[in-house]
Amino acid sequence: MASTGSKKKSKKKGAPAISTRRKLEVLGLVLMVFALLLTLAFVTYQPEDDAIARAISLGDAIVNPADHQAQFRVRNALGIVGAELARVMVPGFLGYTVISLTGLLLVWGFAIFRHLDPRRLIYPTGLTAVSAFVAATLIGWFGHTLETENGLLTWAGAVGVGTAGWMQRIFGVTGSFILLLLAGTVMLLLVVDHDIQRSIDRVVDFFKTFRERIRTRYMDWAERRARRKAERQSQRTEREKEREAARERRQAEIERERRKQEEKRRKADAHRARIEEETTSETAAASAPTSDPSETSPRRARLKDASSASASDVETPEPPPSPPSEEGPAREAPEKSLEEEDAASVSASSDVPQSDAGDGPTSSSPGMTIRNDLFRDRLRSAYTQTSNGPDGSTEDHSDAADASQDPDEADARDDATGSGEIDSGEDANVDVDELEADFSEAFDRVEEQLDGDDEEDDPYVVDLDVPVPDDTSDVTAARDGDNDRADDAEADSVRDVELHVQEQVEEERADDIERPADVPEEVPYSAPSIDLLDASQESDRSVDRDELEENKRILLDKLETYNVEIQDIKAVVGPTVTRYELTPAPGIKVSRIKSLEDDLAMAMAAQGIRMIAPIPGKSAVGVEIPNRNRELVRLREVIGTAKFRDTEMELPFPLGKSIEGEVFLADLTKMPHLLIAGATGSGKSVGLNTLLTGLLYACHPSNLKFVIIDPKKIELQQYSHLDDHFIARPADLSDAVVTDVDEALGVLKSCEKEMEERYDLLSEASVRGIRAYNRKFKDGALDPEDGHRHMPYIVVVVDELADLMMTAGKEIEGPIARLAQMARAVGIHLVLATQRPSVDVITGLIKANFPSRIAYEVASRVDSRTILDQIGAEGLVGNGDLLYLSGSKLIRLQGPFVSVEEVERIVDFIADQPGRGAYELPSLSDAGHGPDVTLGVEDTDDLFEEGARVIVRRQQGSVSLLQRKLAVGYTRAARIVDQLEEAGIVGPFNGTKARDVLVDDEDQLDSLLSGEDDDE
Repeated sequence: MASTGSKKKSKKKGAPAISTRRKLEVLGLVLMVFALLLTLAFVTYQPEDDAIARAISLGDAIVNPADHQAQFRVRNALGIVGAELARVMVPGFLGYTVISLTGLLLVWGFAIFRHLDPRRLIYPTGLTAVSAFVAATLIGWFGHTLETENGLLTWAGAVGVGTAGWMQRIFGVTGSFILLLLAGTVMLLLVVDHDIQRSIDRVVDFFKTFRERIRTRYMDWAERRARRKAERQSQRTEREKEREAARERRQAEIERERRKQEEKRRKADAHRARIEEETTSETAAASAPTSDPSETSPRRARLKDASSASASDVETPEPPPSPPSEEGPAREAPEKSLEEEDAASVSASSDVPQSDAGDGPTSSSPGMTIRNDLFRDRLRSAYTQTSNGPDGSTEDHSDAADASQDPDEADARDDATGSGEIDSGEDANVDVDELEADFSEAFDRVEEQLDGDDEEDDPYVVDLDVPVPDDTSDVTAARDGDNDRADDAEADSVRDVELHVQEQVEEERADDIERPADVPEEVPYSAPSIDLLDASQESDRSVDRDELEENKRILLDKLETYNVEIQDIKAVVGPTVTRYELTPAPGIKVSRIKSLEDDLAMAMAAQGIRMIAPIPGKSAVGVEIPNRNRELVRLREVIGTAKFRDTEMELPFPLGKSIEGEVFLADLTKMPHLLIAGATGSGKSVGLNTLLTGLLYACHPSNLKFVIIDPKKIELQQYSHLDDHFIARPADLSDAVVTDVDEALGVLKSCEKEMEERYDLLSEASVRGIRAYNRKFKDGALDPEDGHRHMPYIVVVVDELADLMMTAGKEIEGPIARLAQMARAVGIHLVLATQRPSVDVITGLIKANFPSRIAYEVASRVDSRTILDQIGAEGLVGNGDLLYLSGSKLIRLQGPFVSVEEVERIVDFIADQPGRGAYELPSLSDAGHGPDVTLGVEDTDDLFEEGARVIVRRQQGSVSLLQRKLAVGYTRAARIVDQLEEAGIVGPFNGTKARDVLVDDEDQLDSLLSGEDDDE
């Protein structure tokens, strides 16, 4: 004890006062502060301080700082010392690029302060120093070329300016620039990224993306321009049609007016011809001389009667009828018809010459001219008849004229004639022309009063001056009228479009969904009951007609705004969205409706709408709008159906419900591999649980095995209890769910080895697929002694592919691509899921071998194109809303929901049953991933003997057994097994089976171990 204490004291006395560690920390701190001060001095360099630094000696400034401070004012942040250092290093060395050297000094100080390995800084230090020199030389080249003052001495320094001038004199201006550009590029590539090809790929990808964006924007602009041009052309065509229609209506109106006037003229000419013919015949009949002069006495009465008859032809307002008065018939002026006037004119024929028919005043209108001529003819006829009274015909004509008048009036006239009240003297003084002129003036006044009111009704009024309406006013009025009628028609059409609602499909329910298992031998196993799943909540699933009608009105109104006419609309109500199937009118382009997707989304104020133009198999355009009240689709609603129970699929995957409410199943063997991607919270993990749970219900443990890789360690851990039933793993691993990235790579390589062994067995059996092989094995055509066995399907599930790709990269991509290309025929199927759908995770090699993909809600169209090679996933609404792509067919589905509690109940139900153990895949070492060096027996592990006893007791040479019993890792357990093989305790590797134990009991083991000790 005393010696020990003296040693401690001597060691304590020999220890330095300050440890080396602390010295390094102080040195590092000093270097960092010094680097900061130098950087401050270089950054605040001013060319004006150079003269002061040259004029003042640095020693004098340090000794007498007060004297020089009053005389000289230095602008550098470190005073005269900083100005001197900056003058030497900035313009005198490398210019401002010297700041990179102070940065290096700062990094070195930090590394020394933190006790880091400084050898790692040697390469970056040399690279930075050379880069600063190249940068200073390049800046000096620009200074010489641009002939700036001092050649950018402040930025390039004397070294950079001098080197650039030397290179220009040797290599010329262009050659020196190319060399400097090459040196700068090399330095940049070495500093930024050591992988030049990756840098070039990034630049190429950037330009490709930029070109694609430019092309997309140009296409959008061209489409909008074409749409506007088409709209303008359509409007121009409509205006032309409106003008043409107005012109045709105007021409038709003019033509109708002309025909009407021609009809009136024809009637007037016919009437005039008839009057002239009658007048001519009457004049000829009355040309014979009369011999009875006594008949001239009633001439004035005849003239008065003729005047009354002619005055009745004047168009005057029709007076109301009045009862006959006893005071005399002269006060009555009953209306005469046209036929009565013609009869009176015929009876009042005279011998007036035909040449006088056109004399006298005429009216301004043709119709009034005809009436004046008619009046003049009648007046002359009456005068002629009165003057020829003794003729027997005169009396007849008088009687005819009197017959056309009222009977009382005719009697009064006869009485006056008989009594001789009108003498011949008065008759002789009657001036016919003056009387005609008076009546013509009366006609003109009556015509002015009427002002054409009755011209339209008078068949003898002919008006050839038809007013032509102004083009602009008529076209505008016609267009306004047509627009009003069109608006009314469109409004009527909108109101008349009836909404047809398609109800959801009702699937047949099944309480017992156990499927018959085709297994080579009877294995006691009970499938989980459907009652382990939660039933859906009974809620009101009736269609909300008000919501449908409101959405219909908004859709039609918005489309009507853009002149898109819809003939029919149908609503298909789904659990999450409602698809409105719009049937456009003939002549409406689908591209016009497709271009209005964003406008419709804004009008609907929905979270996101998706347009299908057109719907495959239908002559309609689909607009999918999220429902206000979404329906939760549970897994029990999907697998608790007769469709799931009776399906012939080998590996049915319950994807969910379609918009029509139909249960949608997909066969994993036909996919044959599945890629799942979606943003966080979109339902991706629930979709994986749905896949695994559905397969647990559908398959027997002898026909299905899972290889589960969960780098996140929490999502799929509940399936670890299925180790004895549904799990396949290498014999080297003990965990049912692989969480380590290195082990995941080994498991994938083990699956690749399993694939190759299965292909060998298929080749020996002369079959092309796993179904034919199992059928042949069940029928006894294959001998198990030759290594043949029943092959279960193996589904490899990877929850987060992005984590594996980031850590392993190409090593992971190789086995995945090889399995995806070849493993379908031997029953190995991949299901890859990721929440980061980028091209460095979902590479082109992986996408090429995954024709079946599921896209949940993503953030952008770029992500949607990465998954589906088309847009659409960015418009999903999350919570299980998905797009399923199979080949070229894209379907929107609502994925079912299964909770963690439901999964745990199902797993516990299966785990409580006795199992046959995990399906052993080839070991990691056989797959080329395990330890490749075996140690000699003399280098045995400390647990060698204990491990040997465990294996002999269990009679099973398994690495996983040692892992569990000795609580060691795979590498150490595999090393112990290799040592046991070299010691002769266990046999060589036996494929998927455990190694044979060559020692029967522990006594033999003890003798073997003791003999080994004796030999040693």
